[in-house]
Amino acid sequence: MPTQLSILTAVLDGHRDALHDVVRAIPVDGGPFSQVPGTHHGRFALISTEPSPTARMRAGGLDGPMLMCSATIDTAPSVWLGHFLQVLGPLAEDIWSHCNGWAFTVDRAGFLLEHRVHSALEFATWDAPVDRVQRALDVHRRLSALAVRMQGADPATLLAAYREEMGR
Repeated sequence: MPTQLSILTAVLDGHRDALHDVVRAIPVDGGPFSQVPGTHHGRFALISTEPSPTARMRAGGLDGPMLMCSATIDTAPSVWLGHFLQVLGPLAEDIWSHCNGWAFTVDRAGFLLEHRVHSALEFATWDAPVDRVQRALDVHRRLSALAVRMQGADPATLLAAYREEMGR
């Protein structure tokens, strides 16, 4: 069953812009979230507390900017975080070194788990493991391409093409 993992860490004074640059440089397609088994969806977001009409995310009641790391995962959070930190490698240091307390901890996954917050609203989850969802999306993609390619084909040709593409 998918789990929503949300981690919220305070950004050190004067580090917001540098952290913004690091997070912005992380690739969306083929980025670290896509490389961790059991990840449905993941993202980083820098939450600003400054009153600005152009701020994409702004939160009141916080002492300063926060970094949110959020993922919908199939595995236990501690296991997933271990894999995630391996995938990130030195990038983990580039990210969380801008956050309060990171420099003083040895257990990086433990630090992140200590900053886990309850997710009041889960979204974009499926009651299926990631690999099953990916297989279903692949079947959908292949069938869609077949339908476009075989428009106007007679039934026998269409059936032969379906069997060729999808197997029996």
